[in-house]
Amino acid sequence: MEPKKRKRRTKYTLMVFSDSMEEGVKQIYLGSRRLTVLKVFLSIILIADICYLVYNPIILSGLRERNGAQAVQIKQLKEEKETLEAQNAELTEKVAILSETINQKVQSEEAAAAELAELSIPRGFPLTGSASIQDAAAENEEGEEPEEGDGQQQGAAETEPILVFKGTSGNMVVAAATGTVTSVEPDTKYGSKVIIDHGNGYRSIYRNKGDARVKAGDEVVRGSTLFIIGEDNLELGYQIMEGENYINPEDIVEING
Repeated sequence: MEPKKRKRRTKYTLMVFSDSMEEGVKQIYLGSRRLTVLKVFLSIILIADICYLVYNPIILSGLRERNGAQAVQIKQLKEEKETLEAQNAELTEKVAILSETINQKVQSEEAAAAELAELSIPRGFPLTGSASIQDAAAENEEGEEPEEGDGQQQGAAETEPILVFKGTSGNMVVAAATGTVTSVEPDTKYGSKVIIDHGNGYRSIYRNKGDARVKAGDEVVRGSTLFIIGEDNLELGYQIMEGENYINPEDIVEING
């Protein structure tokens, strides 16, 4: 019986050469296992290098494309920013113009309101043409006695401040300011009485024997005709009330007749 032959292990020698004469040549002996491990390690390095060489340009190309897209986006954003800034400047200018227009309108409205308020104060002369002021006390003494039942009302009117004018036939009794006729009613001494509310606490009262040319509810302006003066109704009894109190018409009336 022949003896079994032992399988001889193959050994490999790795030689390392150095540039230095002192180092010489080094020999490293590798078994099959170590050689296999070295082969695997070198294969992995080789594969990694190949992958790097292949994928690196792809990655760089992707980065370039991404950077290019970002550059385009940044440019678009800058253009949009400039457009928005221009629109904002335009809107700011429009707002300033609108604000100025509103301020001017408010000032105009305030001026118009002030003018209207001024026109609503009964400063106007209540007659057209020339007229003379009569002595109200003397007129009261010469006047007829009030009828029964009207004594209290007529007495109250005569004791309050009143201007009595004597006009000229053919002229007119006119409203002293803008307002609304609140009543047209009989007056014991003067025949008729027209009361105008001027809407600002003032009321003007016109007493005359003529026929009233207005009625309750009529809107009048300064100079509107209330009575036409004839030979039989030359006198006008004129009074002004502020709130619930009579005031002297001479304090505010522009005596220009």
